[in-house]
Amino acid sequence: MTTERLSAFRLYTAALKMIWTEKVHLLRLVSPILILALAYIAIPFSEMGLAPVILLYILAIYCFAVSAVHIHVNIVEKRSFADSPIFVKPKATHFAYLGVLILFQIANGIFGQLAEIQMTSPFAEIFFAIIVVCISIYIVRFYFILPALTVGDRLSQMIEYTRGRLLRFYIAGILFLLTIIPVLTAAILSGVFFMNREDSSLGIAFIILIIMYSCFNVFISVVYREFRDEWQVTSSVGTES
Repeated sequence: MTTERLSAFRLYTAALKMIWTEKVHLLRLVSPILILALAYIAIPFSEMGLAPVILLYILAIYCFAVSAVHIHVNIVEKRSFADSPIFVKPKATHFAYLGVLILFQIANGIFGQLAEIQMTSPFAEIFFAIIVVCISIYIVRFYFILPALTVGDRLSQMIEYTRGRLLRFYIAGILFLLTIIPVLTAAILSGVFFMNREDSSLGIAFIILIIMYSCFNVFISVVYREFRDEWQVTSSVGTES
């Protein structure tokens, strides 16, 4: 068993190639969420009260979890996207995935609050900011929990697969974000320009965010698959010797 150790740039291009190659199937998998967002734009749910909006949001987030699990499994396990059904029975993996997403949102909120803490000394503020940034950079590695969870890998396995390979991940991630975010930001601004209703703007922003997160799921899955393959090759070589 042999696999090539991909550079950060090749990890980045591999993710972009995957998105382009599977674009139709990716859109198919997230189509239920896009339909719900379009329904939110077309129907004045906000005028019906808060309950319909919350229900629509919960349903959209669950559909996102289902599509994300498909994306991770197909890429990491090298399965065909064409074989993934849009609608499936609820599984424990879907709810576990939602739980991890909620934990990430809580963690992001905590770090956001910490970043806003005012220090009396400018030196203390700089030192504190450096600490927060360093911790945030380290915690980013735990986003690999998302693809690991969907294929049954344990946390200890995920950490082992990614150990010593994170620099390539960070560089590839920066390149990926520099490519994706400007494109999607332009799409949001265009949508807001052509839509005057607040509901429409929120719906368009939600669609763009779903597409962005789906692209990120592709990226994190491609990187995790490559790191996992590299570790397996290294381990097999070490066992044989």
